[in-house]
Amino acid sequence: MVNIYKMMKNKLLLMLLMGMSLFIIGCSEKGEDGQNGTDGTDGTSVTVSEETSIKARCFEKSAERLGALQTAHSNMRISASDVQPESCATCHQGLAAKDGACHQEAYNELFQYNAITVSDITYENGGGNDTITFKMMKNGANFDCTDADALSIGVSEYKGDDNAEFQAPKRLSLRANAGKAGDTLSYNSKTNVCTNVSTETSLGDLSKLNALVVVYGDDELQESIPSLHISLAKYPFAGVLTLGTVDYASSANASGCQNCHGTPYYKHGYIIGDVSQNGSQDFLTCKVCHLDNTSGGHEDWQIAVDNPAYWAEIFLGTKKKSDADKATYAYKTKLMNDVHMSHAMEFPYPQSMQSCTTCHAGKLDKILTDANFTLETCKSCHPVTGGKDTISKIKNRSGNYYYTVDTTVNPPVGSKSGPALKTLWEAKNVTSTHVVSGAVTTADCNSCHKTGGASVFSKLHTGYDPIIYDSTGNKYADKIKGDIDSVTRSGNTLTITVSATGTAGGLEVKNITPIITVGFYGYDTKDFIIAGISKTMGTASTTFAEVDADGSDGKWVVTMNLASVTASSSVGGKTLLNMIAGGQVHKMEVAFRLSLPLVTGGTTYVGLNAVSKTYNVDSGDSVGYVHDYFKGANAIVNVDVTTANNGGLSGCNRCHDQLATTFHSADRGGNIVVCRMCHVPITAGSNLQGQSRSIDSYVHAIHRFEPFTIQNIDFSDPVEKARYNEHIEFVFPDFTSINCESCHRDTRETDKLLNGEYSRKTYDVPDQAKSMPGVLSETTKVSVTGVPPIPATPAVVVGPGAKACGACHRAAFLKEGDIAGVTSLNSHLQTGGYRFTYDTSTLTTVITTIMDMFR
Repeated sequence: MVNIYKMMKNKLLLMLLMGMSLFIIGCSEKGEDGQNGTDGTDGTSVTVSEETSIKARCFEKSAERLGALQTAHSNMRISASDVQPESCATCHQGLAAKDGACHQEAYNELFQYNAITVSDITYENGGGNDTITFKMMKNGANFDCTDADALSIGVSEYKGDDNAEFQAPKRLSLRANAGKAGDTLSYNSKTNVCTNVSTETSLGDLSKLNALVVVYGDDELQESIPSLHISLAKYPFAGVLTLGTVDYASSANASGCQNCHGTPYYKHGYIIGDVSQNGSQDFLTCKVCHLDNTSGGHEDWQIAVDNPAYWAEIFLGTKKKSDADKATYAYKTKLMNDVHMSHAMEFPYPQSMQSCTTCHAGKLDKILTDANFTLETCKSCHPVTGGKDTISKIKNRSGNYYYTVDTTVNPPVGSKSGPALKTLWEAKNVTSTHVVSGAVTTADCNSCHKTGGASVFSKLHTGYDPIIYDSTGNKYADKIKGDIDSVTRSGNTLTITVSATGTAGGLEVKNITPIITVGFYGYDTKDFIIAGISKTMGTASTTFAEVDADGSDGKWVVTMNLASVTASSSVGGKTLLNMIAGGQVHKMEVAFRLSLPLVTGGTTYVGLNAVSKTYNVDSGDSVGYVHDYFKGANAIVNVDVTTANNGGLSGCNRCHDQLATTFHSADRGGNIVVCRMCHVPITAGSNLQGQSRSIDSYVHAIHRFEPFTIQNIDFSDPVEKARYNEHIEFVFPDFTSINCESCHRDTRETDKLLNGEYSRKTYDVPDQAKSMPGVLSETTKVSVTGVPPIPATPAVVVGPGAKACGACHRAAFLKEGDIAGVTSLNSHLQTGGYRFTYDTSTLTTVITTIMDMFR
């Protein structure tokens, strides 16, 4: 390893030349040089019909090549000599090609706070004009504002009444990017002063008002997604000038947005949520667009949860919103409306909207007041009438589409917006007092719902998700904890003792139903070659026996018969004892899941952290505990929120709050190792196209928004089709998927090399000695008008790099129907590794051959 690294540093040019020539030969149809291409004609454009024709031809050829590759593999009976390890790390180490560290470096270049500063903002009114001056600096040097990629100046008037509203005649910008007649923006290089002169607005002389003037924009734009209102730039900037008195204090926190969207928080990827970065100017920059007196334009958000069939017609372009729709679903562009509606009704928000504390921490007393109990507030999260989807359809989508149903007060997991108001009223038998005109009440909620009257806002909503917190804000996972007290072995019998302590919200550990799971690692990797085998207390098992199942003292004891454990037929079907004797298995993971119902006897469980420990299993009766085996200091992924190297937050719970409460069951949270006990690489991903069940493949594809269970989607149903098309366009909440440290730990191990410390990143090319080969699922052919085409391919066996890194790239190509892209990716991964059509014999041969190289 030392020699390789030294060679890479001292003979980089030679390696690049040799590496590139090898890859050119390996990837081309023939080894000789091709002819030079014909120069293109400047200004030539391709018509839509020509472009479609070109795409069709390219896709057709790509599909033919893909089919030929798969046929060749299907007809080949592989032997050990056919299997060679992946060579990804030869190039993908930041030298010749990007690796995970380079992805992170590219992300870290984005959103550089205070690299460009705006200062000395002044305002004058005269001659029918508004004149605003300001200075800008970039990395300590004077900066010409006219060179900025985007620069706008927004104005809003603050109404210091009880509603604390920001208003303007319209959404206005004194200087649009394209400029307006009579507007000028000039720069004086000697004084570093920018001067913007615009025709006076209908607000008149701003100096006589209580108003905000915000200068904002970005420089060195990297990517723009207009349909999502997202711009990614290296240098966003903003400055705020307060005219008169603006004593506004937001009831939300920009720091709450950072839980999901990165630090500092940039709305739409470039508008700084808090210029002060200490909470004193939360969302002031937003208040020049999100005004309290202008009409919002996203009525489709409410239509989507009230009338999904009609929404689908609008989404697919077969119908347009009518004036009546705009009147029925009218709303103002307040931040509350736009943020609540988009997160509850559009985006796949990974929390319950009941968790007000996520964005309003420390300020619940400001929002859950009688004054805020209005229909406008309720409609920002709840549908009014509810859609026509059935619970079975919602469940069938496996959490892909986050829409509510109108048939239950407690919608299934995956529905974020909550039950329809009509459903709640019917359940309480109060429909007659609430529905005054059609489906919507015309009375203010707080005319009845107030102190001394009907249930007040703070009683109906505590501000906390009841699955994660008790009514006082105690997080169940922080108060109730489990432990694995001991694991001993006598012959082929394991004895496992677990315990739990703590209480919260009146819940007690004696009501826990323990689930004890044991899995067996393959070849000292992070992956399980025998997936977790579980025992739920109170249920029959041929592998486990209950010794102490009472639990009144918070302890439980079971035994496990190791001789009864057999590996899956997909990896040879050997007994565990044979695999231990053969050196394929050395370690096991013992896990304890705490299933605690919210209500005694109920089936809704609170979010608790599963615990697990690693033990040696090949040392006779001496079962030794293995400290930090791919956990703790050596964990690959953070679960709880921590600070990453880039100054932001990392960890699953920064966005999910308590892992597994919005998917699976709440007792599985807090432990990625426990996830891996079921998400094993030897099984194909049944819910995802072209992915492994392995957690690295699954999570990468899910967060790239590859749709679930495409084989179950009825594309003849416009709602299903529209929701599929909407889902594939979502983006990771950091606005880009290259922020590896949003989930991953920054460093797993440190190697001493000749040149000092070399830090290995957990998100670099996987170490083949620590990660097993895996099975990718087949893809189901999709050929539907308006849906990206997907070719049918069989399940295949691939290496760790193709499984983990490939998952993200594969998902991007598959969901866009880029057959040429996915074909080229498959060819590239095969050239630098292996790709064999899956059967149990092939998988066994590949795993045995590859892993024996590293023993």
